[in-house]
Amino acid sequence: MTHRIHTTSPRRQARGLHPGTVATALREPGDPACSSGACATRKDHPALQFQPRPKTSSRTRALFFLILLGVSSLGHGAVKYTVIDLGVPAEGSTSSATAINNSGEIAGTYLDTSFVSHACFWTDRTAAPETLSPPAGPNNKEGLGGGINKSGSVVGSFFNSSSVFHAYLWSTTSALPVPLPTPPNATNTIGFGINSSGQMTGYFQTATTGFQACFWNDVSSAPITLLSPPSATQVVGTNLNDSGQIVGYFVDATNTEQACTWANSTELPSSLPAASGTTKSEAVGINSSGTIVGQFGDSSNTVHACVWDGNTPTDLNTLISPSSGWTLTIANGINDQGEIVGAGQIGGTQHAFVLVPAQPISLPPAPSARISGKKTQLTSQGRLAIKGTAQGSVSRISYRVGAKGPYKVASGTTRWKFTAKLAPGKNRIAVIAQGPGGNSAPVKVTVIRQ
Repeated sequence: MTHRIHTTSPRRQARGLHPGTVATALREPGDPACSSGACATRKDHPALQFQPRPKTSSRTRALFFLILLGVSSLGHGAVKYTVIDLGVPAEGSTSSATAINNSGEIAGTYLDTSFVSHACFWTDRTAAPETLSPPAGPNNKEGLGGGINKSGSVVGSFFNSSSVFHAYLWSTTSALPVPLPTPPNATNTIGFGINSSGQMTGYFQTATTGFQACFWNDVSSAPITLLSPPSATQVVGTNLNDSGQIVGYFVDATNTEQACTWANSTELPSSLPAASGTTKSEAVGINSSGTIVGQFGDSSNTVHACVWDGNTPTDLNTLISPSSGWTLTIANGINDQGEIVGAGQIGGTQHAFVLVPAQPISLPPAPSARISGKKTQLTSQGRLAIKGTAQGSVSRISYRVGAKGPYKVASGTTRWKFTAKLAPGKNRIAVIAQGPGGNSAPVKVTVIRQ
């Protein structure tokens, strides 16, 4: 995936962006480097309100969503994870890992020594991250990594010289990131999560509203606004899995963040259970089995990286060795092997981390799919029912009509069907079976509408 790497300077070309915009826009009032216009935007971001005011440099606080500092005070139990330090690039000051796929590829963000934010990804846990290419044009200054799916496509955002965030997709087939469609009247759009079908989630803001969670069915479709609880003043979508479950959080009338999950893009969210003593929480990552990771805050305004396994949230700091030297402050992503990524404090500096389970989860083989009937079919109708079967561990069946159309979800799994809308002439239809072990090879049928 080196086609996505920024290429304006040596050593994987990671230095090419200009300083200033993101780091300035997210500083707090009172920062000596703060301009009144830029600082006014910080208090509006619910993801930033969650952070306690750290004792480190105010510039270190600039990493959007991801620099969440605190000290865990809970006791340790059995050691269930080993911590791998992803480090900070030579040109960096802090780093955060935001998502991990089943191949172990990791998306993230780092601040360079000029406190400029860069979207990045790791393909090697022992090497520096690669910086993702910025959009074309001189105005896209700083990048923020978000989600990564099984094919290695990354969703994130860029901040431009007009102090506007825009969501982008770095696909494995494009040299430059592609902008995601923006809702009408949106002033900021943030991309957070992406699944294997290319569906994405995030949030947007208008001049008259707070943050609203949204969902993109694909890179060319306009986003839809996710439903909000009646008490919510702001809502953020952070990630989604291959079954379409979405996680995030909402801010209620008391200005408290509550972790939540949507069963799909059309239903109201449900609040996640809170740990004893929790005052606020955010759900940030979810895998195919529905295990959720994120963070919670306690009454002392300390934040803890956590995992919801079923209905029980657990502080991840209690599941690592107490002699590790780490304080885990946020968990951003989890893959189907149970590996967790996020950010924490080690040696007084924020570093990205990977948690590797002491007992890794073994994934089943990728499923397979089969279409019933002939590989070439004739019809005079504008619609045709297509059906078939799938074998193995199957989460969903997705299909696409045409070479570039969006993937849609069929009805059923091991026995499935859907009705394809046909254009005159040849219609090439591709079907894939998706499961915890990956995606099947596409099976195809050509339907000729006479």
